[in-house]
Amino acid sequence: MGRRVCLAAALLAAAAFAAAQSPGRIATSAHVLSANALFFHGKQIVVRHAVARTGETTQLDGTSKPIFVYWKEPPTRSEGEIRGEFWDLGRLVEGDERLSAYDFRPVIEAANHGRWPGRDRVFVILGASMTESLPPSAPSIRSIVLSPELFDDRKVTLVGRFRGRNLYGDTPQGVSKSKWDFVLHSADAAVWITGLRPKGKDFDLDPGARVDTGRWLEVTGTVHRDGTTLWIAGESLRLSRGGQDDGPTERAEVVQLRRHERGQRRVRR
Repeated sequence: MGRRVCLAAALLAAAAFAAAQSPGRIATSAHVLSANALFFHGKQIVVRHAVARTGETTQLDGTSKPIFVYWKEPPTRSEGEIRGEFWDLGRLVEGDERLSAYDFRPVIEAANHGRWPGRDRVFVILGASMTESLPPSAPSIRSIVLSPELFDDRKVTLVGRFRGRNLYGDTPQGVSKSKWDFVLHSADAAVWITGLRPKGKDFDLDPGARVDTGRWLEVTGTVHRDGTTLWIAGESLRLSRGGQDDGPTERAEVVQLRRHERGQRRVRR
């Protein structure tokens, strides 16, 4: 009986740990991508951005460093949510067999005069797809991360899972605004909360302890940006019932994300 109890406890702990891990895809913005190439290198990402086609190449429009896009199938629109795998070409060896299916010559010619680029200079999103995505009208963690310029200096109320002091690597940057800074996570997006101790009625969470992660919080505060660093200056927080308390925008985005993933699985079959 003792062994069964221990095994059950271990399985429950493993399930809780797995549930707390970062999602397979990370929502972000194009400018954060180019500023944090090492963090995103080799990862599945989603950005809401316009694209521009020049000759044989397509790239995200208006970025400080070129981010080229290789489509599974060419999209029928010029702007939307773009999903794919992000790579920094300079961190790869020319002729890398993992990416042998892709012809990078047009990209290298357009961005670096035909020479293989150094690190942090030329980026690609591979196996990309685009889905229609209207600009968000209501704040959610995901909509703020994808389109931070739309919410700058706005007061918002967000619901997400407590992830401690970025204990699962949800974001590429820290903010170092206070000793209680913590990450709030929902769907495939995460944002820093500053200026609030994660403590209230019936809870006292430690940003440095994984055992405290996974609790759902509702946080009210103001969106701030400094370059590509994004955070919410917190004003109040409380425990939440989780997904049931997500706003309509957040629920709609999650539904759209799940439908897209189901469609991609059917295509692969």
